Amino acid sequence: MLQGRCPVVLTSPTPGSTADIQQRLVKWCLGTERGLARVEYFADSYRQAVIAHLKTQLSDQNIPFYQIKLPDHTEAAQVLYFLREQLEHYTSGVVSIVGFHTAFTPEDQQEGLSGLNFNRELWANFPLRQIWWFTPGFSHLSQEEMPDLNSWFILRLRLLESLPQAFIPAEEIQLTSLSTSKATDTKRRTDYLLMRFNQAKQKNADPLSTLKLFGLPALQGLLNSGDYTEGRRFNQQLESQLNAVLTAKETSLLIIWAEIYKQFSEFEKAKGLYQHLIQIFDEFIQIDSDDVDAHYNKGNVLRSLGDLQTDLEQISEALASYQAAINSFDRALQLAPDHLVILRNQGKTCERLGSLLEKNGDQAIAQYQLAIAAYNHLLELVPSDQTIRQRRDGLAILIH
Repeated sequence: MLQGRCPVVLTSPTPGSTADIQQRLVKWCLGTERGLARVEYFADSYRQAVIAHLKTQLSDQNIPFYQIKLPDHTEAAQVLYFLREQLEHYTSGVVSIVGFHTAFTPEDQQEGLSGLNFNRELWANFPLRQIWWFTPGFSHLSQEEMPDLNSWFILRLRLLESLPQAFIPAEEIQLTSLSTSKATDTKRRTDYLLMRFNQAKQKNADPLSTLKLFGLPALQGLLNSGDYTEGRRFNQQLESQLNAVLTAKETSLLIIWAEIYKQFSEFEKAKGLYQHLIQIFDEFIQIDSDDVDAHYNKGNVLRSLGDLQTDLEQISEALASYQAAINSFDRALQLAPDHLVILRNQGKTCERLGSLLEKNGDQAIAQYQLAIAAYNHLLELVPSDQTIRQRRDGLAILIH
């Protein structure tokens, strides 16, 4: 007598698990030719696991796969140009985009969000399947500040793995948009991030992830709302993690922290972080002398250090920092001659150096001419950039 077989029970992956997100993204990528997907993630290691699986699956189907990392702590217009330039390189396939939460400077974040939202049709019209990766803080911010763009995301997922299960809310917290003042919106976002920060600490979540996803965004929210007293208190609490950030060489966090110290007028601490960052990027360059990002980011940090030294009237130090920044941008442009963001930053740094050298007429003119050359190159690539055109024309008038 034949023995009956036990039925095989097929189970679906746990919602929000790595396997679940992998499965959903593969299905979406195979089923469409273009569109936008949004994935909220809590830890980059699990995001990378999803990417590795997706890349393999798409390769089996001969579908090209690309990755874009947005520049850190950059002016809004430059980030938008960078994203558009990168997307224009590809004519088909799947593109993964990460780095939104650290892309914009604090003072430019609102402009950046507005720009992403306003250009929603531009992003959606590229013949690509795009996966936009958002941290929880940026995901919440995007729902508040980019409602039109959010409506264009065909697929919306949450990768929940990496935090203790008790930390994940049983139900997703929904903070609905209200017709309130901008100050009230900022307070609500900050309260949300503080709540998530405290939950993560209680559940012994990874300290660096907690700091990156909730701690520093919450601190920025306190400062944006003008609550410097609570901001100072909270920053003192976060500073216990600073050595861990330095050890881990988390450059994007260090750049943000340096800007926060400047807002607190703790200028020596800001300078110290800038100097640490320069050392870190020098280490990256020693490992790979052709690392465009390392040269570019080193230039950005040197420019920020020069700005701070100028504010403190440390002119000789500022001159040296600006010149070193220009040298870093020059090296980056040797490796990537048509990089829009680097060209823009090189021109602006030459302008700043020229303004410090105005008492030395010939030297100032030489820097302004270098800035004009950078802007001319940029305008060859993006003729519609009226802001750069105005800067170039203004310098041309100044030196004649």
